[in-house]
Amino acid sequence: MARIRFCSQDAITKALAKLPPPPPKLIPKKRPRKKIKLPPCIEMIERGMVTPGRDVAAFALARFYLAQGLTSEEIFGILQAWDKKNQPPLHDDHLLETKIRSAEKGYGFGCKSIQGDPFLNQFCVGEAKCGWLAESVKEKKKLGLIKEVSFYETATHLYEEIYKDKHASFISYELATKKIEYISSIELPDVTLVPIDKGEFDVLDDNYLVKVPSDVEEYGSTLELVEGIKHYLRMMWDVEPDYWYEFAAWYVLMTWVYQKLPSVSYIRFIGDFSTGKTRGMQTIGYLCYKATSLSGCITQAPLYRLLKRWAGTTLIEEVDKPDSAETQDIITILNTGYERSAPVVRCRKDNPDILDIMPVFGPKLFTARKKFKDEALESRCLSIRMLGMDRASGYKEDQIPGNILTAHHPELNNLRNKLLMWRFHHYPSTNMNDLQNLDLSLDGKKLEPRLQQTSEPFALAFMNYPEVLHKFKVFIHEYQAMLREQRGDTIYGQIVWAIAECVLEHGIEYITSSLIVTKLNETYDAEINTKKFSYYRQYLGLSISKSRRGGAQGRYLDLCPNLMRKLCQRYVPDYSKFEEIWAEPEEEKEPEVPDSTEATVQEKSSSIDVEF
Repeated sequence: MARIRFCSQDAITKALAKLPPPPPKLIPKKRPRKKIKLPPCIEMIERGMVTPGRDVAAFALARFYLAQGLTSEEIFGILQAWDKKNQPPLHDDHLLETKIRSAEKGYGFGCKSIQGDPFLNQFCVGEAKCGWLAESVKEKKKLGLIKEVSFYETATHLYEEIYKDKHASFISYELATKKIEYISSIELPDVTLVPIDKGEFDVLDDNYLVKVPSDVEEYGSTLELVEGIKHYLRMMWDVEPDYWYEFAAWYVLMTWVYQKLPSVSYIRFIGDFSTGKTRGMQTIGYLCYKATSLSGCITQAPLYRLLKRWAGTTLIEEVDKPDSAETQDIITILNTGYERSAPVVRCRKDNPDILDIMPVFGPKLFTARKKFKDEALESRCLSIRMLGMDRASGYKEDQIPGNILTAHHPELNNLRNKLLMWRFHHYPSTNMNDLQNLDLSLDGKKLEPRLQQTSEPFALAFMNYPEVLHKFKVFIHEYQAMLREQRGDTIYGQIVWAIAECVLEHGIEYITSSLIVTKLNETYDAEINTKKFSYYRQYLGLSISKSRRGGAQGRYLDLCPNLMRKLCQRYVPDYSKFEEIWAEPEEEKEPEVPDSTEATVQEKSSSIDVEF
């Protein structure tokens, strides 16, 4: 009672004058003649409601018809006709008008408005059975209002697609709080993002074209996760030497954060048929980020579509099949897909003036029976030579199961789920600028630039683990020596060897083309002539000049020490044998000129000595 105050009529009148004017009362209109296709839930609601739930049903109807472009008056007339079917009717035009005014404030209609209401969810027939929803989604996709994605990031959240119980959805990870939520779509102001749920998953026996996690699981520490991956690899794959298990496990981790890296390396499984190439690729690849399985005979359109659609790890079977358009497309992708800033550009067939930019960057694993002719592509691959698996298929504990998809399948899925959680924890902090502090030199020896470029992103995952980093340094330098040995067996390597040996025998000033050709034919059975040698010489960057040397006129090779050092480092595994002959000549020191005072003293002392 103490709070009650007397208000004069003038004060009440002034307060009422400040209130916004009420909206004009709706005048109902007849239902429009244009035919509107109704979803099953709206059809059932329009047949009439039984208490409770009539007010929320009126709100749902108002939201739906507003989304179809009807006016408020037309909707008011529809609600009045609908209310007569209710048991009992509301008989409250003010309530119906209020629901329409509320819907006008921006409440759209969607499945959530039906599924999320305890009175209306009984009318939902399910998304799989709702033909209206399928057509609506299809139409919105054409208009760009709905887009399919498998990954999306904002300043505060990461969203990743999962596939569980034959249904695709998103996992939302909040960066600040590390909170996990499961959502069916991502609502943005201008577009709705939905997970990819068709095509790639429409196969039998869970053998999906794209391998994605089904959930997230805790993994402990990074080293514990690596040990779990190594344990799985040993169960499913047999390879020598043993270090491949460890480096393969770290490669798997790298793929889960590769979008933050400037470049990636490839893993190639090379060997004859029935040596375990495919098993190796599948064992490692199915653990990688969004592994997408392709065959060597896939055509151009689906190949680029899958790479752009999923942006995951690509697994390709038999990339060295006989030359064809498909093989050339795969080679093009491998040549450019190791680096972030190198997409493939194509003209659209129906309109050449329109360019299609197709991103192909990402980790790739593939099998092959022989090396590539392109040495540049060779340098982008970490090659695992498969010679057959000693542990044949069987059912003993130490033997490898016959089918990678059925055997240990739960463990494979659990590892994917742990890797997704690891990605959530490490993706935001992965920074390619950390590569500037990564030193892969060993005993003062550096890696070749291309091998350094492809090795750095791989080593970024374990750069803070010194023991693992040292093992990798030893491995990658041995791998570099193997590449040099392979290059040394080529005609270019033989030429570099022949030049170096001729210099040791005859001196650097007197090396001619005929001398090198004779050395090649006698020592290496090269069977080449001076014309062929001229082509190889130009490829290596060696030039010839006509001059008189040692009293004889001739055409001699200009052997620049700097160029020859580079060629030896590239083609000669043990460069120490020829290091001295290509060393830069030491600069001759100019004699020291004593200053005038010292010179005078020396002259005087000399003269004194003479006088005595």
